[in-house]
Amino acid sequence: MMSAILVWVSCLFALVASYSVTDTTNLSSALLQNYNKNLRPGVDQSQANEINIDVYFLSLQEFSETSGLFASRMFFYVSWNDERLAWNPATYNGVGMMKFRQDTLWIPPLFLSNSYSNYKEFGSDKLLMTVFPSGDVRMSSLELTESTCGVDITKFPYDTQSCELQYVFLGYLANQVKFGNCTLSMAQAEKNSLWTINTDSSISISTIQFRNNMNLKFSFTRKSQPYTINIISPLVAIAVLHITVFILPADSGERIGFSTTIILSITVYQTIVSDSLPNSTMPNLAFILYKLFVDFLVSICVHTLVVISLYFYLKDEKHDIPKFIDGFTRCVLRKRRKQKLKPTETSSIIHLKGSEKVDVMPENDTKEEVTSEITWKDVGKAWDVFSLILSLSSVLISNSIFFFSVM
Repeated sequence: MMSAILVWVSCLFALVASYSVTDTTNLSSALLQNYNKNLRPGVDQSQANEINIDVYFLSLQEFSETSGLFASRMFFYVSWNDERLAWNPATYNGVGMMKFRQDTLWIPPLFLSNSYSNYKEFGSDKLLMTVFPSGDVRMSSLELTESTCGVDITKFPYDTQSCELQYVFLGYLANQVKFGNCTLSMAQAEKNSLWTINTDSSISISTIQFRNNMNLKFSFTRKSQPYTINIISPLVAIAVLHITVFILPADSGERIGFSTTIILSITVYQTIVSDSLPNSTMPNLAFILYKLFVDFLVSICVHTLVVISLYFYLKDEKHDIPKFIDGFTRCVLRKRRKQKLKPTETSSIIHLKGSEKVDVMPENDTKEEVTSEITWKDVGKAWDVFSLILSLSSVLISNSIFFFSVM
């Protein structure tokens, strides 16, 4: 039993370390002898080299709505075949894999065509590449990419941004070097504190102006909860609070002060909010900017309605109420005018003893519907009801349009 174990261990060591550093040195010298890294692989140069790329999106590093910067961290796994690097493992005591620095072999010149700043060479000279006996070359690189991205903040803060990375083989046409089997994985994507990374990203290959392109499309949605709590909800609450000015008694003398305070609060709050909004105007202004402007106009209109209401309340009762104002007030308060019906005469008959009847003087029977007269205070009350309904409708309509537009 012990002898069998020793034989098994000996065979294992023979499989793991059956070649020496001399074998790898000789193999390296043989492969790099007369090797020109400036020439692309392929005995038949009329055939295009296929480059297979697996992309793993790791994290969203930065996204700027103002400058259009899209910075992401991704892992690239690139493979291709170079028949000049093939060998027979049996010739070198079973060497089944070799490592070479990136600057010693030909690599596909992969460049990001829509780079945000200067073009950066893919990979690094210090990176090691793996070469197999079949001539297959494998290289991996962790890249921090910075690209330009078209920003659309129309639906801020409920917006979804889409960015695209465009890779090309610089210096080669599509009939020389082209993309082969390329994949994109979002499984390793880290969570971002400001954005939700969507899983509907895609990868596509296209040929534009005789060059092969690999397009990586990403989309991410802004986390809107902080903006809803800190911006949208207070704006709606302040607008509704301003409307309650019509519920305050006119005799309290606090209506003008309350309304003015609300207008100042809205103005100051909108100034603070504007500083936190993106400054981009492409392709359109954000709907929330229109909402801020409409809320300001509504607050001015509410304040004007309050002034008109107090004018009616303080009007001297000696002044006559115009007919159209009287009709408006009765319509809102549902008061009917005082009406008198035409008087009717009824005679009283007195029966005496016997069959003789005696008529006495007729009596006037007048029916009258009595209601209170319209006063200027009634006009003020009617104006308050009308203003309350009008202001509340304006706030509801403006906010409904906003939420319908951004959702």
